[in-house]
Amino acid sequence: MLHGIERELDPGAPVEGNGYAQAATGGLPLQWNEAVDRAARSEFLADALGAEFLEVFVALKRRELEKFGAKVDVYDPWADPDEAEHEYGLRPVKKLRAGTYDAVVMGVAHDEFRKMGIGRIRKLARKNHVLYDIKYVFRADEVDGRL
Repeated sequence: MLHGIERELDPGAPVEGNGYAQAATGGLPLQWNEAVDRAARSEFLADALGAEFLEVFVALKRRELEKFGAKVDVYDPWADPDEAEHEYGLRPVKKLRAGTYDAVVMGVAHDEFRKMGIGRIRKLARKNHVLYDIKYVFRADEVDGRL
């Protein structure tokens, strides 16, 4: 606020109605990596925090993202990749990689997944993984959680 007051910046029109809904369609980044990238390019933050501090802060946040961020593969043999990317901003992978995943979420009940069987599904994941079955593809005693 002080930045705007000191520079006599126009704050824009008052928000009318549901400000939270309006903010969701605004220009704020929705993904952590996008927010860090924008912070790195921010002249305002470089001025407010100092360029050297901002550089260290951004490097730290990028390291946290590498360490704790989730990489998600979406696999759906029936989904059209172009439509999924257009509608949801993600492109399904063509092939799953064995021994790769910390968690597997069964979000669709395609026969292909039932035919794979619980053993092959679990082999997609790492040793201490979680298998969450939203669509009841497998029996409750075969999975770690379900709705």
